[in-house]
Amino acid sequence: MSMTRALCFGLAATVLALTTPSVAQACSCGAVAALLWPADGVTVPPNTLVVAESDCERLLAFGHQLSVWVDGVEAALVDSSADGASHSHGLVIEPTPVEGAEVQVSNCGTQQQCAESTWPLARWVSFTIGAADNVPPVVPSVSSLAYDLVTAPLECGENPTPARDWSVGIEGSAEPLLYEVSVGPQGEEPSVRVAYVEAGDEDLEIVVRRLAEDAGSDVCATVRVFDMAGNEAESASSCHELAQDETLKDSGCACSTSGSRGGSRVGWTGLLLGLWAFRRRRRSSRSGS
Repeated sequence: MSMTRALCFGLAATVLALTTPSVAQACSCGAVAALLWPADGVTVPPNTLVVAESDCERLLAFGHQLSVWVDGVEAALVDSSADGASHSHGLVIEPTPVEGAEVQVSNCGTQQQCAESTWPLARWVSFTIGAADNVPPVVPSVSSLAYDLVTAPLECGENPTPARDWSVGIEGSAEPLLYEVSVGPQGEEPSVRVAYVEAGDEDLEIVVRRLAEDAGSDVCATVRVFDMAGNEAESASSCHELAQDETLKDSGCACSTSGSRGGSRVGWTGLLLGLWAFRRRRRSSRSGS
């Protein structure tokens, strides 16, 4: 098995994986991830997360692909869940650096190797360790929940199958955050996406692809939020009840929206079928005159 395909099938154990069941977009993943956080020149707490992203939008935690030095001494990057955290969405530095330490992280080896690299995503970042941060971020606010029917490839562009792309609207934040968004009926295995979002106050939209046929179910989106120190806010959720006839096979149903449990539902199917029948009646009446 090639390394690329091995990465495809090993994403379930990685950090920040886009875990939409049965959707294998990872076949084009690169073997090395681009660094997202920390940024060069920032001051971060000792428990800061190190976040990296692959070129196919799956976030990886292959610590052996990243290098880290603390005050010039090589250290290690390990899965944050090793500390007993309730999540596994980033890497942490071990041993934990002390306040005032200077840290370098790269995805391209030493500083000289990075400087000589022609890879456009090569990053060498240097940052300072500040005081500890144990304050959780603000509780997220879910502003909207909507879906579009799409056709998704099951594996490497083959075997297309109908799916729903659920768009979860979330109010923005002034600090960089990690969002874990789960979508699915209660009691069933949800589809999950974890996304890193840079600092900014603009509202954002995170899309979670779901292949399961959820017609007739109450589908809920649950949002968990972590800051760059791994602190978690209280979760937020929004639910939408799909009608029994809102199926994946019904191409007439373009989308459905709701901001809260039991909210409004757009009956596109009946509307489109009604317009289609009206046009047929008009054509029949013209041909008969």
